[in-house]
Amino acid sequence: PIIEHGIEALVSDSGRLTDATLEHTFLLPPAKDGRTQMQISVAPSLATTMLDALPYLTHYPYGCLEQSLSRFVPTAVAARTLEQMGLDPNFVARASFGGIEEEFTDKTQKLGSKDFENFTKAAQAGLAKIEALQKHDGSWSWWPGGSSNHWMSAYATWSLALAKEADLDVSEPVLNQAMNWLDAALVEETRDVNLKAWMLHALCAARRSFDGADPSDNSLAAFDKLFENRSGLTPYGRALLTLCAKEMGRADAARILVDNLANGVIRGDASQSAIANTSGGSALATAHWGSEGVYW
Repeated sequence: PIIEHGIEALVSDSGRLTDATLEHTFLLPPAKDGRTQMQISVAPSLATTMLDALPYLTHYPYGCLEQSLSRFVPTAVAARTLEQMGLDPNFVARASFGGIEEEFTDKTQKLGSKDFENFTKAAQAGLAKIEALQKHDGSWSWWPGGSSNHWMSAYATWSLALAKEADLDVSEPVLNQAMNWLDAALVEETRDVNLKAWMLHALCAARRSFDGADPSDNSLAAFDKLFENRSGLTPYGRALLTLCAKEMGRADAARILVDNLANGVIRGDASQSAIANTSGGSALATAHWGSEGVYW
């Protein structure tokens, strides 16, 4: 298709309704020949949007371990979040599925709400697959029969930690074996500091799932080395290391890393914003950390 030159902007906002009505003002740029369009979507909560996406994930034809994990992680996080809120997932699904207008669910979720109501079963099926694909030494590869991979093993370990915190039936021997392999692999990973930060982050999450088990000597040494060479980390790697600092109780290091992230922010030119904010009509400011990153 030939798309007319223009700009597409997505603005998210949230608030609490205290009266019978709520007035919200949107300031738009001048219309071009009457062709400027605006679409407003309203949801009762961010949770509704999150839950509506899960049925799609459970039916997508995933293949390799990474794709299986990318389906499994959201369901595990959703299960953990609902559990922490004291909500029954099936009740929430029936109450909020498809937004507040159920007559449109055939368009928004063609799979039907029953697929979400059983999403815990999908999470358990994903968990079983992940555990079955673990190699005898505790690592994982991209595909069955492949060589052990540092990144993939860290991703699987982190996923199992999230599942354990969500009260899914995670095999502790499987997770322990994964932690042991990853702990030894930390010493081997000397080329890519960002990959090392990702591996350490997975180990920190796994130890947290075991009620904050003490970090190993390898983990402490890896943290010190990464912190010393933090200038070589991407913002993503530095953010992961910040989370590790929090889990390890290194408050001073966490504060320094947070300050480093704040100092490295790239602020957008608010005057270029297409849509103004509702508070005082000022343009929406933006902040990002650039396109610097790694392929994964």
